[in-house]
Amino acid sequence: MLPIPAGTFRMGTEQARAMSEFIHTVQLTRGFWIGRTEVTTSQWEALMGNRPFDGEDDRPVGSITWFAAVAYSNALSRAEGLEECYDLDCEGVAGEREFICSVANFRGLDCEGYRLPTDAEWEYAARAGSTEAFYGPLDDIGWYKDNSGEEAHLVTLKKSNDWGLYDVIGNVAEWTNDPFRARMTEDVVDPLGGVWDLEQVFTLRGGHYNTATRFLGLHARRGQLPWNTSPAVGFRPARTISQ
Repeated sequence: MLPIPAGTFRMGTEQARAMSEFIHTVQLTRGFWIGRTEVTTSQWEALMGNRPFDGEDDRPVGSITWFAAVAYSNALSRAEGLEECYDLDCEGVAGEREFICSVANFRGLDCEGYRLPTDAEWEYAARAGSTEAFYGPLDDIGWYKDNSGEEAHLVTLKKSNDWGLYDVIGNVAEWTNDPFRARMTEDVVDPLGGVWDLEQVFTLRGGHYNTATRFLGLHARRGQLPWNTSPAVGFRPARTISQ
């Protein structure tokens, strides 16, 4: 985990205006920790005791639902004696296809345990001060459709951003905490997603190993239902830094 300071940034990019990705100012009043890399298969297995879909040790774990990602976050909190950030009522085994939750209530940004980053936190951390669509030449920083061979790769092989985060572009797409909604058009402080509804799609960031260039970028977002899986979807956890 790497510490990310509180701060203010411009969310969205000029390049994205045609897709209604409006540029606006976001202030984050809390610093937070975030995973240096996407969670790997070996990290998942060490904590959860199973090995989802025959993933390779130091490649990002894939085929993870939003439900499984928040279950992992709670398990990590329990392992460290911290407050769990999600009240869950689930059936099945996290990391297996039948795992589904009927209740998943978020306790808020003041929760001391692990959680998924908000949509705004993810972009702020991924940008690390950059105002461009990419923080470097694309082939140097990410695995995507043109260079990946249509598969995930070992973490840390590409160049990190200025705050030391790897694979925020490509490799696997990453779940965030927030339900998907249209980009804000006004300046905001500590934004969370829209109405919390498990029938709604949640926000994915970063693109993945099979994403075309035109759909990549630090601004790029898409939504997916919380029970859906894809080999190209994983996550990295976050945790609020105590005030």
